[in-house]
Amino acid sequence: MFITAILLFSLITGCINIDYTGQRFPETENMHAIEFFNSSKDVPAGKYTIIGRAVATAPDSYSSEEIKNKLLSKAQACGADAIQVVDFKRIFVSQQAIPKESAYDNGPVGVWGNRARRADGSSIAVDSSGKVVPLQSKVHDRYELKARVLFLRIKSKSNIQEPIAEKVAEPEIKSATAGTVKKPGKTADKPVAK
Repeated sequence: MFITAILLFSLITGCINIDYTGQRFPETENMHAIEFFNSSKDVPAGKYTIIGRAVATAPDSYSSEEIKNKLLSKAQACGADAIQVVDFKRIFVSQQAIPKESAYDNGPVGVWGNRARRADGSSIAVDSSGKVVPLQSKVHDRYELKARVLFLRIKSKSNIQEPIAEKVAEPEIKSATAGTVKKPGKTADKPVAK
């Protein structure tokens, strides 16, 4: 019973979820050596290259420090040397109505009890005279914390090549007319050397 309660609590409260897209390198040896930059202004120019992007989401019950530690752990596993925060927001998710089921919890006046439940599982409250009374509820706003970050790696360690598109020369296409060559985007023909 106790274990079931713990599992149910963990499902309701949620956890920190990190969605990472990017390259992976050998794991960084020491998580504490990973630098954490709160904005792009703090990142030394020319020292790092971006290896990936991550989005961390967590219920509002988590602290920013807990989210930071989870991001550092993920960065370590991906081989990053630094993290740069792009943005960190607290986002409204929904409202949740929590029924007040206690006579001492500002419910209907008098002694009342829960004798039945509706199809959706909510209580039907009955006062001491047997009349069905509306069940009062508290409204709880639910928020989520969302952090968008970049994972960075020191340029000298990354060995990342320039994009292939920048290295490839523009291809030449042979024209249907013998002896001419066209380059894409060019209109003038030039004779082919034989």
